Amino acid sequence: MSLKKMQSSSEIPAVLVIESAKFQRRSLCRLIRAAGADRVAEAIGIKDAERVLAKDTASHWLVVADPELIGNDGIPALKALADAFPVVGTLLLSHRRANLLGELRGQAERHGLDFIAVLRKPVSAEEMGTLLLQTRRLQIPGRSADTRMRILGKEELSECLRAGGLRARFQPKVDLDTGCPVGCEAAPFVNHANGVLSFASFSQALKQLNAQRVMTASLLRDAAELVGLLRERSLGAKVAVKLGADMLSEAGDAASLDAYVRTLGIAPSDLAFEVTDGTKAASSFTFDDNLARLKVRG
Repeated sequence: MSLKKMQSSSEIPAVLVIESAKFQRRSLCRLIRAAGADRVAEAIGIKDAERVLAKDTASHWLVVADPELIGNDGIPALKALADAFPVVGTLLLSHRRANLLGELRGQAERHGLDFIAVLRKPVSAEEMGTLLLQTRRLQIPGRSADTRMRILGKEELSECLRAGGLRARFQPKVDLDTGCPVGCEAAPFVNHANGVLSFASFSQALKQLNAQRVMTASLLRDAAELVGLLRERSLGAKVAVKLGADMLSEAGDAASLDAYVRTLGIAPSDLAFEVTDGTKAASSFTFDDNLARLKVRG
């Protein structure tokens, strides 16, 4: 599938392709540019990658590499690279069969490498375009354990909500059988003076403020923006937004969600609502009725 080059977006990080074979490296760079990246650099190995990252002035980088071509220590080397430079994430590629990609994923997790997906080669322009759009708003992972484990109180979270600091970033959803991205999922975070904080840092404060619906509205706004970008480029990936059971606990919740999504300019079928465990609805009948109505609306 051919893609028109995306409009420039400062939110998409620069991309560094690490590949020893010149033909494959140049082909991958062309694919990534066609998929929408404005800045693409290339390196033949880790040492060359360090040189490129040290010289270039880009503030955020996405690294694309096949760790098995780097060597036996490919994953640790990519982790060290990400720790030393402003890398927001790593896209891992592999020639392994789809059912073996989980081994590579597990190795990356054990070494603490922040990766956005593990994909089987060759990667299509559509897959790369979808993944690049999902890297918007990715932040450089915190280097301090204190920042990552920071717990917000309800007063701090309330201030963040008033300032519009609760946003969504998007994580790829990959088919484990094929290794291909099939969509993405909205994950909430807040911009705080101490850094970017994940949902675990403010989940308790969110409950205390009874602000789950405020969070859902924020996630839906950002999801609608991403859907618009995907559809502009003829990419059919769905965007998933998680709903707590309490979001369907009152009569009319399904209609309210449907109406709100439509005000954002997208069709309900562009989204995938994933209902998670949470506060049980006061009436199981009300919950089931809302769920059925959402399904009818697509």
